Amino acid sequence: MMKELTRRERKGLRIDVDKSELEDIVSFVLARKGLSNEQKIDRLLFYDHTLHGNLDITNHQKDKKKVMLRSRIIYRAIKTLDKTLGDVFLAHQDDA
Repeated sequence: MMKELTRRERKGLRIDVDKSELEDIVSFVLARKGLSNEQKIDRLLFYDHTLHGNLDITNHQKDKKKVMLRSRIIYRAIKTLDKTLGDVFLAHQDDA
């Protein structure tokens, strides 16, 4: 079961925040020693889910583009943990 997001995580996952904050959060997850690769991937996918969940019908195309770029950051991080899974996510995103 996923713990609730910290304040830092919530801030980094907002659409209007600079993507470097998301990169910091992702690198923090990748560096954690106490988590297995599967747990790290779960956490990163939860971040991706949260990013997409913050979108709604009123968001402009540029906001949707920002979310796609941030998802790409997350998928590249997943690729460092599981190459096959990361490649699938990146390929699927390229098809969209």
